Amino acid sequence: MQQEIKQRLQHIEKMHNIRILYACEAGSRAYGLHTEQSDYDVRFIFKYEVTQYLKLKAPREVINDQSLPGADIQGWDLYKAMHLFTKSNPSLYEWLHSPVVYQEDQAFSSQLRRYIQSQYALKKIGFHYWQLMKSNLKKKLSSPISIGDIKVCLHVIRAYLSVQSMRTHHALPPLSFEELVMKGTLPKDISEYTISLQQAKRNDEVVEKEVCLSIMNFAEQQLPFLKEQLEELGEGALDHELLNQWIISLHDN
Repeated sequence: MQQEIKQRLQHIEKMHNIRILYACEAGSRAYGLHTEQSDYDVRFIFKYEVTQYLKLKAPREVINDQSLPGADIQGWDLYKAMHLFTKSNPSLYEWLHSPVVYQEDQAFSSQLRRYIQSQYALKKIGFHYWQLMKSNLKKKLSSPISIGDIKVCLHVIRAYLSVQSMRTHHALPPLSFEELVMKGTLPKDISEYTISLQQAKRNDEVVEKEVCLSIMNFAEQQLPFLKEQLEELGEGALDHELLNQWIISLHDN
């Protein structure tokens, strides 16, 4: 499938007359929470020839492609991506740290990673994961527990561990779920429940409702404390002139 995705990306480049600067896997396959049946969520950043940006009608900012069965492919124009960079967009951070990269201009991706590390507002990223945790906690569990419920619980734990990592280390969290669990601190029972949920999702098995309820109740209790701790995270230090000069230089390549 990965080879088919790479071929499709090359076709998208020709069809839209663009150059893909970076393309990766996002979502469950990037987190390590996928199964063999999971769809592929392909994300990329692209740029047009400079003349396209000078025309009266601006070129499209987003390219969507669902022509490859089992794959959702979406790309952002360079300027859209960098505009969202100035807002410390969490998707960009996750894309640039994905373990599955389909295509990249290494000079571009390496520099963007450095800028993310030095200029992103940790507080915004932290509140993104906190809000993700909060929104998933509002979802009602079914009875018996479904695979969808298991996914919700795993998203809750992933968000919790991401916030915990950020407030502990004052740095962007690991993308890998396994690494988050390994480096994080969970009560013994919640840690065991988390492992059982991972195995259940991977093997398409069922779990007792008490497992999910315990995780949801634990996370619910942590919300106020986490929110208070996130206020201590950094606001970021954007250097617009540096970013402008870098974007301009990308058109010389």
